[in-house]
Amino acid sequence: MRQPGHDYITINSFNRKVSKRRLGYRPAPFPEAFTAEPSRNVTKVKKRSSIAHSASGKVFTELVLEVFRFNGRLVFVGDRMTKALGLSTARWQILGAMALAGKAVTVAEIARNMGLQRQSVQRTVNALVSTGMVVTHENPNHQRARLVSFTKKGRAAYEDTIAIQVDWANKTAAGLPESELSSALLSLRYLRGKLEPARKRNP
Repeated sequence: MRQPGHDYITINSFNRKVSKRRLGYRPAPFPEAFTAEPSRNVTKVKKRSSIAHSASGKVFTELVLEVFRFNGRLVFVGDRMTKALGLSTARWQILGAMALAGKAVTVAEIARNMGLQRQSVQRTVNALVSTGMVVTHENPNHQRARLVSFTKKGRAAYEDTIAIQVDWANKTAAGLPESELSSALLSLRYLRGKLEPARKRNP
């Protein structure tokens, strides 16, 4: 039976009697961290709202968004172009990095040269190994970082892909002056350089 002058709190279906007078109950103070400070909060909002892009910063932001969209289209088109050859955009990208290096390379070197995550490159290399496109072998300069090189099948698939890419690139770039493309290329290289890590990682 409930008694007057007591509070009853239900916890896990049990009634627990708590006496306000016996425990010297007082309402807990509201934490200072959560105390509303209208003047300070309004000041912070005003400071944030006053931040604005510079003219160059605004164009750069639009460029970043366009690069994201462009990358999405490149992945879609690349997957479509290479599907018949048993490749994908990601696999083609790894083969391209190997071809540009002109020698057997490590996973870390591929990732660094292409600006990719090492783990994602490793997964793609594993997929290429499973399809017989590349092989890995011991690295005399590093005990744990194995070298990746083409197989005959992988080299042939890459060369067939390049033949397809040349025709696609010529058609896509048609109508755009070479000088404008060169300017865009230099700008992207400059901006990428500003984002590159200062220190190089080990293989």
